[in-house]
Amino acid sequence: MEKKGYLYILIFLSAVTTAIKVYNVFFAKLSEMVPIKTDNEEVKQLASEIKIVRERQYEIDTNIINKLIVTLLIITLLVTLYLSFKSEVKALASFTVYLVLSLIYHIHSWLMTRSIVHLYSDKEQRKLIISGSNYGFMFSIVVLIVYILIIVINYRSNQKKDVHHNASIGIDI
Repeated sequence: MEKKGYLYILIFLSAVTTAIKVYNVFFAKLSEMVPIKTDNEEVKQLASEIKIVRERQYEIDTNIINKLIVTLLIITLLVTLYLSFKSEVKALASFTVYLVLSLIYHIHSWLMTRSIVHLYSDKEQRKLIISGSNYGFMFSIVVLIVYILIIVINYRSNQKKDVHHNASIGIDI
């Protein structure tokens, strides 16, 4: 019998992250910012820029491309779960498609964040946003690599067990 516990754990973790994406893409609402009352022009400028960036980020997060990718992520994850009961190889192929779609989602998010960073007039604020975006993207890549390593190690381990289990002593007829 194949040991697929690792696959169910990866599917569960992926379902959690996909649920967060579903909320952010389909159900998130843009809340109104509390007006800042100050005489400091720099603070007023920054507040104005933050409002514009938040609105633009909301438009990006809820655009049709993200909705399409998240819908495909859901479908692929459900197919992976279904196939996990049938065939480990097919489930892993489906999960690989999920990982590729997830990578596309993260690349799209990273590029879109970089596309709106110019809306900040303050150079330090731009650096901060770019750094946060880069670190978030790198974290996503590391998680994807860990997922792939878990899959490869467990799959190879299962294959070795199957080969060892199927080895015969003597002559097969």
